[in-house]
Amino acid sequence: MYIKDGFDYVVIYEEEIRFNRQYFPELKLPSFEDFVSFCDNCPTLGLMSEGVCVGGMLVHDKHLHLMICESFRGRWALLWPASFKWALAISDPLYALMPVRNQKIINFIKSIGGHFENEEIAYGCLLSHRFSLETKNMKYPKHGWRATK
Repeated sequence: MYIKDGFDYVVIYEEEIRFNRQYFPELKLPSFEDFVSFCDNCPTLGLMSEGVCVGGMLVHDKHLHLMICESFRGRWALLWPASFKWALAISDPLYALMPVRNQKIINFIKSIGGHFENEEIAYGCLLSHRFSLETKNMKYPKHGWRATK
């Protein structure tokens, strides 16, 4: 697995739609054309496996958006130190939203030094947490990361 500048819009859009339907079913989703237009104005990074895009990062106005294809979750651990260093070079600190009920993401953010802002935001029909990441607080385990319940 490796990282590259830019990501495959089709792969990332499909994952974005799948994720949002699962966690934010009442959220109005953008068209593919609007998604591409938005992404074209942001720095993006592709997470690649054997020449295929399996995820990506996007930074917009100090906010990080991370998308990983479901079948590669937990397998991109070797890429995340370089990926987060890339993102934090664009904006430090970074902010992001995450679904309150996604315990694996909560555990991941805590394990890498993320700071929860104790802010719950109504987003669609579910609440989201806002968290921040800063270079000075980042933790990079030597052997990757695995989600725990």
